[in-house]
Amino acid sequence: MKKLNYKTIATLLLTSILIGGLSALAFSIGDINNNFIQSTENDSDLNTSVKENGISVQFLSSKINDDKSVTKTFTYSITPENATNQNVTVEAKYNDNTNCDDVLTASVDISSKTISLVCKADFEKQIYVTITSSSDFSKTAQITVDYVKKVKSIDYKLGDSDSDSDYWYTGCGMQVNAGFRDSFAFNDLLDVTYSKFTKDKKYTFNVKDVTLIDDELMCGDCSSFETELRTNFTNALKTKITNLSDTYFNDDEIWNFSTSNKYHSIISQFNDDSYRYEEQGYICYKFKASYYCVEDPTIELKIDKYWQFSLISPSGFLGKTINVDEINTQTKNIEF
Repeated sequence: MKKLNYKTIATLLLTSILIGGLSALAFSIGDINNNFIQSTENDSDLNTSVKENGISVQFLSSKINDDKSVTKTFTYSITPENATNQNVTVEAKYNDNTNCDDVLTASVDISSKTISLVCKADFEKQIYVTITSSSDFSKTAQITVDYVKKVKSIDYKLGDSDSDSDYWYTGCGMQVNAGFRDSFAFNDLLDVTYSKFTKDKKYTFNVKDVTLIDDELMCGDCSSFETELRTNFTNALKTKITNLSDTYFNDDEIWNFSTSNKYHSIISQFNDDSYRYEEQGYICYKFKASYYCVEDPTIELKIDKYWQFSLISPSGFLGKTINVDEINTQTKNIEF
């Protein structure tokens, strides 16, 4: 009887697609000569077999199970085709030879010559799947399974602006206290939860469907410049949000929201020595938007908050010039 030849070392690379709390698996297969065949996340691209030295493995199907685990099934074949005992066993363990059944299991169906891998959770150590000839234990093939990092969720950062609060409180050119935002950058506004992984992947984020409705303005007697201030602030704010700007408004930007000398006079008196919103200047918006993962748009956080911005400068607008509107005297006529 001819012995089966299982000298192939196959590499099975995992990529991920978010499905509920788990990941669907997509694979690519390479052989010992490093002729790597790159697959995509589309199963239709996986119908490529690798055959060398007596073993052939080919992707067959993918299925999402009721418990949200994912099963990937592969067919295998051996040569010679008329070998008396074509049975194999399959075993999955972490790369340190410990049990991995809590995250991934491997099984073989001898009658259909298929191997099934079931991924139940993310993992952070590589997994080796070993296929062994039942007639000759020295003949094995090994598959290495990786878990590619993926985004599990997006949420608000903790503090005054957590998910249980209706308001985001923000210093424009300053960070007023620990609960205040200091940037429009995604990582400073929101928290991302990533899966465990053995293979890193970079993710990017963007914002869409931005709606800003100015809700309240506190800036002393602002009737003479209110329209200009609201319009300019709203336009500038939307631009910073949609561009994922790194910084809030600086002194020059706050100063230039209105050309009114009265506005400049009012905001130059604001300070953070005894900060209270009801005593100082601010502008409040009803802010609606959706932050999403570019690589996986199914990961999305819809925001519906009130966003309150102070008009305080940490420097007190030092060096800014308040121009003269007019000169008034108590009397128009003087007689000697």
